[in-house]
Amino acid sequence: MPIRPADIVTYHDWAATQLLDALERAPQAPARAVSLLSHVIAAEHVWHERVEGRIAQIAFWPDFDLPRLRELAVHNLEDWQRTLSRDDLDRVIAYRNSKGIAYETPIQEILLHLLSHGAYHRGQITEAMREAGLPLLNTDFIVYLRQRD
Repeated sequence: MPIRPADIVTYHDWAATQLLDALERAPQAPARAVSLLSHVIAAEHVWHERVEGRIAQIAFWPDFDLPRLRELAVHNLEDWQRTLSRDDLDRVIAYRNSKGIAYETPIQEILLHLLSHGAYHRGQITEAMREAGLPLLNTDFIVYLRQRD
C-alpha cells in the first residue's frame, strides 16, 4: 500500500502519543524530554497555522505540561487530517518564519519537514529518557506501520 500524506500525520501523532504515554507513566518526567516534546508538538501546530494562512498564537518552544501537550496533539491530528482531505499537496504556502523572513513552500515539503524534524527531536527525547533511567521506546515509522496493520 502506498504511503499517503495522511499516514505521515497519523504516524507523527502515534509517535507523540507513545512518548506522552511513557512520560506520564514516569515517576518524574525529565524536563528536557518534556521541553523537546513541547517543541515538536508546537511546531506541528505552527506549521498547520501557516498552511491555513493564520499566524500561530503558540511559540515554537512553549513551556507546556503533559496534559496541555496531549490536548494540542489531539487538535493537531484533527486539524491536519481536515487540511489534507483537500488533496492540494502541491499548493504553495507563503509565510514568514520565526525571524520574519518570507518564504514559500509546498504543503508536501512541509509534511516532509515535519516528519524529519519530529524524528530528530524524538531521538533527543529518547536520549533524555534513557539518561533518566526510563524504558526506551521505538517510535520508528516502520514500527508504526507494523502496529497499524
